[in-house]
Amino acid sequence: MLKDNEQLTFDGNKYDFRALVLRTVSDLSVAKGGEAIRSLEEIHCAAGIRENVETYRQACFSLFRSAEFQRIFRALGADLIDQHYAGKGFLQTTPTVRIQLPGADSTSYHCDAWYGHGGSVRSFWMPLTRVSDGNTLYLASDKSSSEQCIAEIGKSMATLRQINEISKRYCHPINAKFGELATFASYMIHGAERNRQDISRVSFDFRIASNEDDLGSKSRTNFYSRQELDGTAGASVSESTEKMVGITYSNSCCGASAKSQLLLCTAFADSMGIDVVGNESEIYVFDHLPVLRSHIESSGFKINCVVVFGTDIFEGNEDLAKSVLEAADRSNMAIVFSSESVIYRKGMSKENVIGRLRGKAVA
Repeated sequence: MLKDNEQLTFDGNKYDFRALVLRTVSDLSVAKGGEAIRSLEEIHCAAGIRENVETYRQACFSLFRSAEFQRIFRALGADLIDQHYAGKGFLQTTPTVRIQLPGADSTSYHCDAWYGHGGSVRSFWMPLTRVSDGNTLYLASDKSSSEQCIAEIGKSMATLRQINEISKRYCHPINAKFGELATFASYMIHGAERNRQDISRVSFDFRIASNEDDLGSKSRTNFYSRQELDGTAGASVSESTEKMVGITYSNSCCGASAKSQLLLCTAFADSMGIDVVGNESEIYVFDHLPVLRSHIESSGFKINCVVVFGTDIFEGNEDLAKSVLEAADRSNMAIVFSSESVIYRKGMSKENVIGRLRGKAVA
């Protein structure tokens, strides 16, 4: 059993995430007319990053969804679950990248339970650069101190600034390097300060839940089961080398505007390297989605996928979702659910899509 917070080690040569991220950001810097980046500690030298760090974050997220990254990420997740969860855990499908340049602020203090994570869910924080006081994550020392901190915050209607000021008194810096992994429970207060060092901090974090019934407010589609880590079922990325070409699609989608749907679909397709060759909108007076079915079964476009906003296109109707997925299976057509970062392909578990609809059924 893992403690309230603990520092683990892993084989950085076997799981060389740092090299993959360095290559990604260095290639982007060169593509923007800048110099190659020699180390992630110098990522602040990348072309245009100070003006738009989000461009580099999105490049990392695209890497995280790639088959190359997912192959070793799943392997690490399987190792952690086997070692610390008796082989029965659930791994978050896509990590979150953090890039903190010198002089930049970062995440305010919080505990993950405040953001809907279940009581058994643990965070795993992996620095890809050297971190110490001044450019690291700050964490409460144990459950007792975290509870004291939360109680003090709860005594008044604390502002965000006051939450940070109170939390600082209870938290201590994590000193670590690549090959070390900090892990802590969802009730542990943590956060980051302004980077006072002259090197950048790059890290990513992910979560593991001990059981499917304690995911909090998070969807099951956001996690791999231990069994799924050994195969491709429920994958959030495409394992195929075939170039994905598709159309974007919008419908009534629980009230989301067609424009907002299109914006997300287009941005997600771009981040995944999917070529978009058209856009189609549903006939709103019909609830069996005839336009979507037409393009899944025999599209006039030469496509192999349809990019949709998310599972909200089914508006809580599990039978409708099942029939559309079955149609996609028959046509060997992929459906890309942008908001969940899920690419459904023939042979994958339908539960990863349909299970998300439970509790969302409409009258």
